[in-house]
Amino acid sequence: MKKSFLVLLLVSVLVLVCITPVSATLRGDIDGTLGVSASDARLVLRAAVGLDTLNEAQSTAADVDGEPGISASDARLILRAAVGLQDLGELEGVHVHAYKHSRITREPTCTDNGTEILVCECGKEISRSIAAVGHDFRLTYEEASTCLLKGKRVFTCTHCQESKYEYTDKTEHAFQLTEVKPAGCEAGGYNFYECTFCGKAKKDHLAPTGHNYDSRTGLCSACGCADPGFCAEILPGEKWIVDGNWEIFVESVINHPLHEAASNKANGYTDEQSILITYKVRSLGYTEASENGTELIITPSDFEVYDEAGATAAFYSCSHSDYVSVSTEGTKDSGFVPVVLKNNSGSITFIISKYDSDGVLRKARFTAEITD
Repeated sequence: MKKSFLVLLLVSVLVLVCITPVSATLRGDIDGTLGVSASDARLVLRAAVGLDTLNEAQSTAADVDGEPGISASDARLILRAAVGLQDLGELEGVHVHAYKHSRITREPTCTDNGTEILVCECGKEISRSIAAVGHDFRLTYEEASTCLLKGKRVFTCTHCQESKYEYTDKTEHAFQLTEVKPAGCEAGGYNFYECTFCGKAKKDHLAPTGHNYDSRTGLCSACGCADPGFCAEILPGEKWIVDGNWEIFVESVINHPLHEAASNKANGYTDEQSILITYKVRSLGYTEASENGTELIITPSDFEVYDEAGATAAFYSCSHSDYVSVSTEGTKDSGFVPVVLKNNSGSITFIISKYDSDGVLRKARFTAEITD
């Protein structure tokens, strides 16, 4: 506090010297510095335009042009004297008050100005305001913020003990992962978190991952479920094996002229190329299926046949038409599917669709060359 007061007092004295002149012994010496300077000219010019007020003695010292009143002309002559271009002479018989600090009648506080008395050697006294010293706040208490409460800092003035406060925002929760339920193919999961400070909990839900079906088997690598839309690609000479249920093998696809094709001409099958598909089915342990009891029955209606141009083949009946029926493990049977093509072809493509024992529709695409 003492240091702040001394600084303010020094500033006050400088202001008094620069702005409120206190003594003069020479003509043109307005600021009492025992010499004429640019500072005197400045003070006179400010008084000439009404920005400062000079006392009687100062006005006497400032009026150097012989014209009544203080004007810019006086300031110009004083400035010339300051640089040695003008001699203004000395004042005679004029007492210029020279005020000095005498006493403080009211000490300045943090917010209110004080008052001091200045005395001239002739006994004249004047009072002057002393600027308030202002608060000197210092940090005296600090409380860190948490996820529940704001933080607080207290500052106290060293002069008057007045306090002020600053607040900091709450921190984020310190969440820690405490439980995990992984998401499944069809069911979602979650991550469970708890704040290590306040115990607040939150749960982040995890979306189902979806099935990852194998392109060869159509089974999900995560849960083993079958892709209901999967269609296995079976190369010539390979068997379509449905694990634990059955296997299908295409034995031959031959031209089969022993039929009456006239009935198909009305439907656009004018080339009259007909073929006979022979296939074999073996039970690998097929059990009950919802639509046909404990037997696996594959008929021509389970086939979709296409010629080389992609046109759908038509089925027809002949003495060779037959379907497969197998039940117990190891049972084998052969089936025959006669069709007529719209376009002469050297090969055909056909899809076999059948429900497995688990109720999932299984599909396989076969490609086969037509032989004589």
